[in-house]
Amino acid sequence: MEITDTNGAVVSNVPIEIAEGEESQIVVARIPCVAGYYLAAEENATVTVLARVTGSGASFADIADEPVDLSPYADGLVSFDFKVSAGLVTEMQLLSVAVRVTRNP
Repeated sequence: MEITDTNGAVVSNVPIEIAEGEESQIVVARIPCVAGYYLAAEENATVTVLARVTGSGASFADIADEPVDLSPYADGLVSFDFKVSAGLVTEMQLLSVAVRVTRNP
């Protein structure tokens, strides 16, 4: 299952720069939804990956702590808003945090 941008191009990495205590701009990606699968992110002590369904008006959720159940959107290609929130950072860091569609969050 491939995560794509709004033009259908596969997204494999999104470079984001943010300062301590700040949030990134919103990035929109389309997620292939299958019953029994979840949208999840790796746990990371420095940054938090937040997501919500585009246009839902819902609050952003930490998808490492609360993976999104994709079952209600099964067989659809749904747009999600993503942003990254930085916690306490004592020096410049280069991090990679995986966001994935998975059966076992």
